[in-house]
Amino acid sequence: MDVEGKSQRALSWPRAIGGTLARLRRDQSGGAGLIFALVAIMVLIPMVFVGTNLFIAVGQHAKLQDSLDAATLFVARSRITDEAELAAMGERALRANLELVGGAENVQLLEASFVLVEDEDGERIVGSAKVKPWVPVTWCKVHSTDPWCFTSRPIGASTTVVRAVDKIEVALVLDNTGSMNQENPTRISILKTEAAKLVDSLAAIGHETGDVKISLVPFSNTVRVVESVDLDSYNPNNPTASGVPDFIDPVARSMGGNSCGGNTNGNNGGAYNLFDCAADRFALMKAIGEDWKGCVESRHEDYDISEAGSDNNWKSRFVPYFWPDHVDAASHTSTNDYLRDIDTGASNKNQYRTEQKRTAKYTNSRWHANRKGNTFSLGSGFGGPYNFGPNAGCELQPLIRLTTNAETVKTAIGKMNAIGQTHIPIGLVWGWHTLSPANVGPYGDGADYDSQETKKFIILMTDGDNTNLIPSPNQAYNTYNESYYGGYGFTWQRILKGLDTSNTGDRQEAMDERLIELCDAIKAKGIIIYTIGVVASANSQEKLSNCASKLRGQTLYFDVSKTSDLGPVFQKIAGQISQMRIAH
Repeated sequence: MDVEGKSQRALSWPRAIGGTLARLRRDQSGGAGLIFALVAIMVLIPMVFVGTNLFIAVGQHAKLQDSLDAATLFVARSRITDEAELAAMGERALRANLELVGGAENVQLLEASFVLVEDEDGERIVGSAKVKPWVPVTWCKVHSTDPWCFTSRPIGASTTVVRAVDKIEVALVLDNTGSMNQENPTRISILKTEAAKLVDSLAAIGHETGDVKISLVPFSNTVRVVESVDLDSYNPNNPTASGVPDFIDPVARSMGGNSCGGNTNGNNGGAYNLFDCAADRFALMKAIGEDWKGCVESRHEDYDISEAGSDNNWKSRFVPYFWPDHVDAASHTSTNDYLRDIDTGASNKNQYRTEQKRTAKYTNSRWHANRKGNTFSLGSGFGGPYNFGPNAGCELQPLIRLTTNAETVKTAIGKMNAIGQTHIPIGLVWGWHTLSPANVGPYGDGADYDSQETKKFIILMTDGDNTNLIPSPNQAYNTYNESYYGGYGFTWQRILKGLDTSNTGDRQEAMDERLIELCDAIKAKGIIIYTIGVVASANSQEKLSNCASKLRGQTLYFDVSKTSDLGPVFQKIAGQISQMRIAH
């Protein structure tokens, strides 16, 4: 086969046509003009025809693209994840938009697809469609296979929209436990710096005021829900009139507060009160000249991992944090011994607890002279120092409810203080409370869970395992309580039943199990949980990973092996949250 000859002939064909046209233009005879006219008909008119069809095709493609963009954006704004529902919504929107731009009788939708895609770039809706367009030229209606009939062929388009929301609510649940005082610079100092930058990055996501709301929950073994309550005018017969929040139960009815007799079981199925008889904790504070600093205990099972509001069921109320006076030791070495006891003859656990429960000693005259206004320490791992008295351990920064004021959150972050043991569930549940639309505690600020324009996030950061330690043997009087006081009270109170054991590993497991149940309850509401473990143990890494949400098949847990790497992790999280806003 003469391939080379064919190639040369093919190349010479355009030259031959060009030469012929040139000769025809130079030829002055009528025949030549006729031939030129025929050639013009054969070449120029089809070019106009093609251009017209191409113009129509381009215009109809633009209309399809605009309609598909609008439909895909509409789907992206919804929170639908079901494949069939998502496809049906997209097709309905596309048909409606096509009718607006072209008329339903002129454009036939051949196929449409709207798919939710999750990968490292975020959660996206990918839309595609094909239409049989309006064909205005009779020739193309008949000769649909003609290569010049662009409008006879299906027109396709595709688009991608990053699924996101217009508004976000973010709860920063930050570890303020004593171990955050470790390292140089300390973990708490690095946290303050980087958390403030995180707030700036989150605030920058919003386009308008109100787009971004942030809450702050510093936690240790308790949380400080309010700044402080002055008890000078407190009236036990009318607590709320004295400025006491209505979600607080100062008598601790859920722990047998309506009865006397020492270790009487409460109406929650087994919890024990701190005191011997219907003691009003605020009345006791007032009697010794102390105000309530705003910390609370954990609610009882199952309210401890619930967003249920406070009502007449006393288990749903919050009991004020009150570290009772420890019984006098000969050298005043008992941890939080701030009052002189009536009877110091306690030589065993039962005698000790009986004396500790006695409320008659709570008078201003019984303050140890060298204790009021002074501090004590439980060791470097506990942070501090602690202030003697019922508020010991409540030296935390108060919670900040959802706000659009980034400066308010940053100011509070700058005042955070590291103190106490690690009780992650109590911090996380209050992070949930700040985002909840339910009227729980002092809050109820969150948007409804079914709001299509608001997405909720919790960023939980901790440097440790759940911890409820048994005091060391050289603190003999503390061992009678079998634990330090905190948001779960003393372990013998059975606020969380699994803590009533002498094995610290079992105590940790009880709190870990409660944490995972809480995480599942929060995620079931559609809240996305980011978790960060800073220099975390293998156990903590596992629990935090299980707690975190999954997005695009990836667990939103970040392991920070060096505290100095906390900043980049915060910024990565802020970037991911930013990507969840609508953008092409």
